Amino acid sequence: MTILFPFHSPAQKTTPPCHSTSVLGELFFGFMKGSRQQFNEKKLRQVVSRLKIEVIDVNTDVARKCAMIYLSLQKKGNKIPIHDVWIAACCMEVGGTLLTRDKHFELVDQIEAMVLR
Repeated sequence: MTILFPFHSPAQKTTPPCHSTSVLGELFFGFMKGSRQQFNEKKLRQVVSRLKIEVIDVNTDVARKCAMIYLSLQKKGNKIPIHDVWIAACCMEVGGTLLTRDKHFELVDQIEAMVLR
């Protein structure tokens, strides 16, 4: 799961980790392809609840950021999966640091990505 961590200055209120609706779509797709859909969806609800993970909804501002990131990548000759462009746009929207295993997020100049290796 790709998770966004909005980091703020110490004077600001801390924000819980969050993920985008695109991440949910990818997870539900994987669950539906597998043989343990109900079990996996229950575990996801538990993780989201325990960690108090918030969902970043896609809106017009996020869509504009998605287009900006996609165009920037295209101009540099880089390409990443379109779902990941949406995830990056959500990260840009909240000003968070993206925690992921997907190295291609390092190609997105508009966000800070921390790639787990």
